[in-house]
Amino acid sequence: MKISRGFTSSISYHYFGSVTKKSIFTVYLSVSNNAINYLQNLTNRGLYSFTSFETANEKNLFTNCFIKAEQKIAESKSWLIFTTNVSMYKTYSLVNYQKNTNYGNSIKTELRWKTDWKKWFNINTGIIYSYQTLNTFSKSIKINTFFSKVLTSNTVIGFKFFKKLNADILVDYLLNKSDNKEVKQIIFTDAQVIYNVSKRIKFGVIAKNFFNQKEFMLNQFNSLQNTISYFNLQPAFYLLTFGIKL
Repeated sequence: MKISRGFTSSISYHYFGSVTKKSIFTVYLSVSNNAINYLQNLTNRGLYSFTSFETANEKNLFTNCFIKAEQKIAESKSWLIFTTNVSMYKTYSLVNYQKNTNYGNSIKTELRWKTDWKKWFNINTGIIYSYQTLNTFSKSIKINTFFSKVLTSNTVIGFKFFKKLNADILVDYLLNKSDNKEVKQIIFTDAQVIYNVSKRIKFGVIAKNFFNQKEFMLNQFNSLQNTISYFNLQPAFYLLTFGIKL
């Protein structure tokens, strides 16, 4: 019989500023050290891969810190938002019945600016950077090292003219650089224009992915293996829409 013992602890702090300053701050820290009864074993034989579960009492250690700060800029009637999430872990895995120790780190940081204008124009734009590493040791010997960097930018622009004409533009850009892999990037743009003829009738035009990018590859990994995911995107297309409320 295997008995697991461990602990999980967390602490958080929340701050809400005055009505005039409009600042919000959150920080969260958690640590967990939990033993697992079984390790998943990955075995390669010939052209086949097999998985099995082997008894163990190894303790996996996870540490996570999350910080978010929001500040309203009164002069421009907008919000500046900063978010970061840092994780560190130590896990165990089995490959061909060989016990490995995995040390991983990851950080994800986002800086975003969004307006709160009540007139004809608003923008919500941000940039996100993610970085993760994984180092695998077997009997104190490093056998694998992986890293992945992802840079993402996201922008949404909204227009409103004469209370009847609405237009939205969405632009996304993503870049992935992974260990021993070529840099992959994608940019796509969607747009739509809606005209409200009356409270009951509206029509518009929608354009999707009009840069016509169809393929993207993202490299990720876990404690067992390195994986490459392929995404098939929609081709560019355009729609005419018409709506009537009965």
